[in-house]
Amino acid sequence: MENNFYESIADWYDEIFPHTKMKENFVKRHINQETKNIVDIGCATGSLSLSISNSDNFVTGIDSDRVMIEKAQRKAYVGNSNCEFITADMLDTKELFLQNSQGAVICLGNTLVHLTSVERMQNFLNQAFYILKDGGKIIGQIINYDRILNERLDGLPTIDTDSLNFKRMYEYDDDSTLIHFHTYLTIKRSGKLIENNIPLYPLHKGELIKLLTFSGFKDIKLYGNMNDQEWSLKTQPTVFVASK
Repeated sequence: MENNFYESIADWYDEIFPHTKMKENFVKRHINQETKNIVDIGCATGSLSLSISNSDNFVTGIDSDRVMIEKAQRKAYVGNSNCEFITADMLDTKELFLQNSQGAVICLGNTLVHLTSVERMQNFLNQAFYILKDGGKIIGQIINYDRILNERLDGLPTIDTDSLNFKRMYEYDDDSTLIHFHTYLTIKRSGKLIENNIPLYPLHKGELIKLLTFSGFKDIKLYGNMNDQEWSLKTQPTVFVASK
């Protein structure tokens, strides 16, 4: 199961995907500085949520993986932050928050495409629109699947640190709309190998814009990285910002 993937790599998550000021600054730059309530969907161990929280706002981090949320809660306790972390499914967003109650919804880390169908992604975006205040922003990031599919890439760059090696490969199935994401995490000191296989929906730019538009979002902007670079078929991520 997918949750087992994140649980299995939770102890090394922050080393594989370290928090960056570039990501933090991108989010701060694209939300209204007076935003009081923010939801971080797929928050993992909570680093981004904690970095954007301050005395004037409140950030709720949501992730379906219990172990990730426990790590985020420990960080929040130590840092005495203005954050709350909840184990929940992103498709239950509408049940967790009142209509028109949030100033921003953040969904980074390729989280959206884990929903594996256009219908499920549309469901989530509809719920995000429901909980946002008028003028509120949704900020999301997925892999640039236009590039992945056009070039038929066999994977993403391997992440290699002093203590681990994280290999990421794609497998294509011509009889399915999904692609399979194979990961191989090797812990160098022990030699432990953790393998996972996750189905993903390769959402391309045109579909993404249609989904956002159908949910009611406007002023849709796409970027090729967290430095506001223009999106192209060569950029690795697809980053999007839209308004209610």
